[in-house]
Amino acid sequence: MEHRQGLKKLNKKDEKERVIQYLMGLNDSSAAIHGQILLMQSLPNIPRVYSPVLQQEKRLKFLLTVGTFPSCYACGLEQQDDSSKLR
Repeated sequence: MEHRQGLKKLNKKDEKERVIQYLMGLNDSSAAIHGQILLMQSLPNIPRVYSPVLQQEKRLKFLLTVGTFPSCYACGLEQQDDSSKLR
């Protein structure tokens, strides 16, 4: 019984380490998801971590494909009106 509990703890620790390694390997475009996952009370397993990251990557790829990616919003800047350049 004690041996089984020890294996469960070891497996849980290994899973936690894999999640952290995966998160640390993400690029900067996934920083928001990375932060949200790390703020969770207990770290989810790899499939639960992978899912929102994959969804965000698909969303960004779509936005870049259709050319509507608001780069100024992505970096936290306010969008400037083009009419201000005419003055």
